[in-house]
Amino acid sequence: MILSDPTMPGARYRNIIVVNEEPSIHASFDLYLQPDETEIATASGNADESLVLDFADTRNFSILHADEGNSAVQIASKRATGNRPIQVAFIDLKTGNLDGTETIKLLQEANPRIIFAITSSNPPEALETISDALGPVPVEIVAKPLDGETVHRVAARMCCRWEQLHGL
Repeated sequence: MILSDPTMPGARYRNIIVVNEEPSIHASFDLYLQPDETEIATASGNADESLVLDFADTRNFSILHADEGNSAVQIASKRATGNRPIQVAFIDLKTGNLDGTETIKLLQEANPRIIFAITSSNPPEALETISDALGPVPVEIVAKPLDGETVHRVAARMCCRWEQLHGL
């Protein structure tokens, strides 16, 4: 499996951090964005080899995991000045020792280039919570329960947006 191969067009920066205390959510992101060869074959069915390779190439995200906000901030701080900064943070609003809004504030301090997606079972409430706590912060809300197509589409779109804004 290819993970953020800098020689691959459009894949230079596809670095994501998932901040959630539920191990099943982390496993879902791995499945949706980093499928192994068996999962690729299953998803592609009887497709020809070029389609299988295309499917694999679009799912080449490098995913970092944190079960709470402080861990995410430490990871983001270490990677902020390197050649593989975090582009996108998928954050649950109710995670561990810091709530999602505090995690976003600290991540913005650690690396102001990170783009945020909030996972929530109540998107309108999540948007209101973010707006009340942070003001007009550009975030995308991803409704739970998560599905692979939506997670992949949001992750890919947000990574492309990051590259348009900050491409190095």
